[in-house]
Amino acid sequence: MQAIVNFRKDMYSPIELSLNVAGRGSEHIWKICSIYSQSRGFDWPYWETYYHRSNDRLDRLMLKHGTPTIKTVSGHIYEV
Repeated sequence: MQAIVNFRKDMYSPIELSLNVAGRGSEHIWKICSIYSQSRGFDWPYWETYYHRSNDRLDRLMLKHGTPTIKTVSGHIYEV
């Protein structure tokens, strides 16, 4: 399943980051977003999820061996 996720620090703050997220379903995508938000230090992580969407201009968030990892559009991969 593909999704575009907009991350915010809370419900009323501006969008911090938009990423493509691929997972095995909505619960798996939720888990990836939760781990990523915790690693970024968001006190009350909030994200908007648009399922069955992707954008070639957005970086991709994925889990690699349980670690949040971002693959950039240019092909670089780095752990969060």
